[in-house]
Amino acid sequence: MKKNSFQGFWATFEYLDDFCRSIKALKEAGMHDITAHSPCPRHEIAMYCTKPGSRVPFFTLIFGLLGTTTAFVLATWMSLDWILPVSNKPIISIPPFTVIMFELTILFGAYGTVFGILTMIMRDTKKKAFPKEEKYTRYDRFSVDRFGLVVRCSEDRFNAVENILKTLPVFAISPVRSWMTDMWNQQSLKPQEAGSMMSFPLDSVTTEGVLVTTDGYQNPYALSGAFLAYRNDQAKAPKNPTDKSPESVQNGEYLYNVYCTSCHGEDGMAATLVGQLRGAPPIAAILSSDPTLAEGYLFSKIQYGNMDPAGMPPLGYATTEKERWDIVNYITQKWPAPKQ
Repeated sequence: MKKNSFQGFWATFEYLDDFCRSIKALKEAGMHDITAHSPCPRHEIAMYCTKPGSRVPFFTLIFGLLGTTTAFVLATWMSLDWILPVSNKPIISIPPFTVIMFELTILFGAYGTVFGILTMIMRDTKKKAFPKEEKYTRYDRFSVDRFGLVVRCSEDRFNAVENILKTLPVFAISPVRSWMTDMWNQQSLKPQEAGSMMSFPLDSVTTEGVLVTTDGYQNPYALSGAFLAYRNDQAKAPKNPTDKSPESVQNGEYLYNVYCTSCHGEDGMAATLVGQLRGAPPIAAILSSDPTLAEGYLFSKIQYGNMDPAGMPPLGYATTEKERWDIVNYITQKWPAPKQ
């Protein structure tokens, strides 16, 4: 596990009693790397969480002694700088200095306590790992009406800690492993990012088959992949498993208008501004190229798109298999391939 990489659980509690019992159970199970969140100070929590020998009192002592020394030096310096002889009394006398020494001792001790608490918090925050997921960092009810518990554990104790928490009266449990964040914001290439599925790096994808240029219509894109080998082996072409029912065609029309009209147009002539800029082919030209492979080709084209970033984007991540076949059913019904 990387340094400061959190692995473990964070849990929320509604009631103080449940919270304290959970801390006690985890401590008895040997889990001591625990951080507690509370909306207000509670002695019950401190009894279970606070380690013996807190260093905060040392800050209070040191700052208190500093205040005593500062008061004595200040009073002595002022007495010697502005001498006011009174009868036969000594210029430097402890009893008159006691008041100012007491006051500065209390003042500096209070400052030292606050400084010590903040220092320990900053040290522990930097030293200990905490969940970095947005759900935890944005959860603000720990300062309102919820108690929170952060339990750090190694991979070999992960399941044991989870089983313990599940037996406790926990309001909500969130497991976090060091190698996983949430399912969306992890190390990956998203569709809108450079280097994504819309533009594979050269030679990064194993392909087989041949480059295809359609008969009678010069395909402007460099297409490759196993699904383009249909011309050599028609058994590889996807077969339409759906019926061309009115419901399928109607759903295909709706999906076509959502995903396809911006380039290919409602009439399929690709006369739109976006279609002309991207070089989208008229649908009739695609179907007329090879009617025997029209459905399988269209289905694969919708799913995978083009290798060229300026070409057709893949819609496999946005549509289901049935939805893609619905689009194919609509296209082949509206623009039937010419008989040969």
